[in-house]
Amino acid sequence: MARGMIRGSPAGEELKLVTVDLTAPTVTLATPTRVNVGDTSTVTTTFHAPAVPATLTFQLTGTDNFGSGNDAVSIVGLAKTDVVQITAATWVIQKGKVGPFGKLGVTATTNDPTAILSLSQVSVDGTVIDWGTGSNTPANPTTFNWVEIKGAAQPKSLTVTSTKGGTAKVTCGAPNALGIVTCP
Repeated sequence: MARGMIRGSPAGEELKLVTVDLTAPTVTLATPTRVNVGDTSTVTTTFHAPAVPATLTFQLTGTDNFGSGNDAVSIVGLAKTDVVQITAATWVIQKGKVGPFGKLGVTATTNDPTAILSLSQVSVDGTVIDWGTGSNTPANPTTFNWVEIKGAAQPKSLTVTSTKGGTAKVTCGAPNALGIVTCP
């Protein structure tokens, strides 16, 4: 929604015309509505943002018997990203032949079936580990899994990033009595 206000002239002249103009590719303003209260006119209009990043320049003009005045503002509209969620994440200490080791399992989703999700971890010791792309299936292209990543250090946080711009981050808790860490 775009909204602008214009105050009338000091002499009390009524505003004859108030317009809103938009300079942007493939964007159309709805018919503006005007509400007058005293010597102030408020103009409101709506528009659908473009699907790609674009600079939108709005110009508001008021005209009375003494002439006209205007002001402009530019904003940068960003492209829509997908929605990413980490739906399950656990780390557990396993007992092996050469000693204990960590095992990590993560499931994440996106609302865009063309996206590819990647997992990274910040460990409790501060090291950053990139676990790469999760696995998904043609039958369920929006759910990605990282299953039984053995040798994983205890995570402090996990971040899943999408090729479509979405991201999700969770902070992990301390191990419970069984040595299991859940995130979130």
